[in-house]
Amino acid sequence: METTYKLNAQDITAEFLASVQASVKGLFPGRDIEITVREAEGPLDEAERLFWLPANQAWLGRAIENVERGENITTFETLADAMRHAEEQAAQ
Repeated sequence: METTYKLNAQDITAEFLASVQASVKGLFPGRDIEITVREAEGPLDEAERLFWLPANQAWLGRAIENVERGENITTFETLADAMRHAEEQAAQ
């Protein structure tokens, strides 16, 4: 079994490392493992980079569940409206 994490070096946080530790212990309990760090073959696009952050994975999971249930969905008339909403949410 193999697990690959792709991210920017700047995104390595204590939270990320704790998440990796929990995943590795769950996937390979009591077994020897090998960890290799190398430069990615190509730059991560913004979506890939954001997806690999544990907090973003949790948020995306909740968003998908909301869509599946048809709850907490916000629609916008224009991209500018969506951007304004995002800025307001970030400021809270």
